[in-house]
Amino acid sequence: MSSEFERDTAVVGVGDGGYEATIVERWTNTGGPNGGFTAALLLRTAIAHLDDTTMHPRSFTAHLIGAPAVGPCELTAITERHGRTAGFVSVRLTQGDRIMATASTVFVGRRPALEPFTQRAIPEVSTPALTNRRDVRREVPSYIANYDQRFATPPLTGNGVAKVIGWTRFVNAQPFDAVAIVAIADSFPPPVLARTYNVAGALTLDYTVHFRTELPAAATSADGFVLMETESNFCQEGLVEEDGWIWAPDGTLLAQARQLGLMLPTS
Repeated sequence: MSSEFERDTAVVGVGDGGYEATIVERWTNTGGPNGGFTAALLLRTAIAHLDDTTMHPRSFTAHLIGAPAVGPCELTAITERHGRTAGFVSVRLTQGDRIMATASTVFVGRRPALEPFTQRAIPEVSTPALTNRRDVRREVPSYIANYDQRFATPPLTGNGVAKVIGWTRFVNAQPFDAVAIVAIADSFPPPVLARTYNVAGALTLDYTVHFRTELPAAATSADGFVLMETESNFCQEGLVEEDGWIWAPDGTLLAQARQLGLMLPTS
């Protein structure tokens, strides 16, 4: 049986690279759907369109052009190349005659591990059971009801370090496959909220996820947690970057994410 998240992000092929899906209200906030949910629809479409289980998503980039409305949407996928080593799929999400989002996904087949190394380790934090269940946001968006998030860093009071670390999982069990990771990587509050009270958040313009292992990884379970670490190091000319790392509990790096956000002033 499919999970709730899989049902919410389901796409139906209608031929000639066309797909249909639905923007589900429980994944929205005041300004429209969470960007991670929109990205999940785009990636789900790309995977369905390539239709090759020997290749796995390794890089995904979405441009979030508009805020889709709750209800039906259309997706169009194009396979730019499907070779022996890699595949490239482009997807466009529209409602009516408006383009709401575009994405490009790179798929790669299994490769030998040549000289692996790591220079960044999983943060040392308490287990989920011992980590703060209270939210650190100033305002909690409605789509967060789909997640169980437990933060290891303090509340975002405007006078701290722009870093957020915490454990997260879906309220309704969902394997941590590539589509789930794309959604989760955009679910934490913007770290920039730790630095100032003069902004309400950041509107994602560009969103990229690099998948660092085949997913779902053996080190994760559908009802377990993953650890996410996000930080912002530069805020200039009204734009802020956000870097993120998602780890399995055993320290396996599952994915890296980066966003470029447009700063939103407080009302």
